[in-house]
Amino acid sequence: MKKLGRIFVLMGPSGVGKTTLVREMVKRFGVECSLEWIPTYTTREARVGEIFGVDYFFVAQERFQQMQQAGKLLEWSSHYKAFYGTGRDEVEAVLAQGKNVLLAIDRQGADAVKKLYPSACIVLVVPPSDEVLKERISKRTTQSEEVTAFRLARAREELEEEAVKPLADEILVNDQLEEALKTLKKLISETVLCKNQA
Repeated sequence: MKKLGRIFVLMGPSGVGKTTLVREMVKRFGVECSLEWIPTYTTREARVGEIFGVDYFFVAQERFQQMQQAGKLLEWSSHYKAFYGTGRDEVEAVLAQGKNVLLAIDRQGADAVKKLYPSACIVLVVPPSDEVLKERISKRTTQSEEVTAFRLARAREELEEEAVKPLADEILVNDQLEEALKTLKKLISETVLCKNQA
């Protein structure tokens, strides 16, 4: 009987670089680490250059709510007037093939995944400093200053929550991308190796 894969969650607030890390990990080491990224479902409009099924699964709010009610989402949350969630069927299909799943979600989502999959490895991604976090959030948003301020306040709040009530198994400082990827690859490789030897 084929062993199920394992879930790795990159947890952290907006602006810490979770999505970049996930994409680069799968692109460079997906085959070596038997790793797949599951895009998130969202009700927001696609931005210029974003592709359905690659960046996100873009769906209408009605469809998203149907998935919620049918138990088709492992986790979900609402941010900036849009809903985001991870598809249960997509994750379970990858795990059933013996492959590992890499997710990039916030603390609320990571908590929900951990309750459903206690063996999931939660990695908290943090910026090297508050100044860097502020700079990244300011650069990434094309929206108003009000939204930027909200993202920054929420990011700080999430990091404070983790400090008070830790959920992460590991902490990854995302300062230099290459170093962060090297550290993450080592963590995933060692975790999978231990699982296979168990």
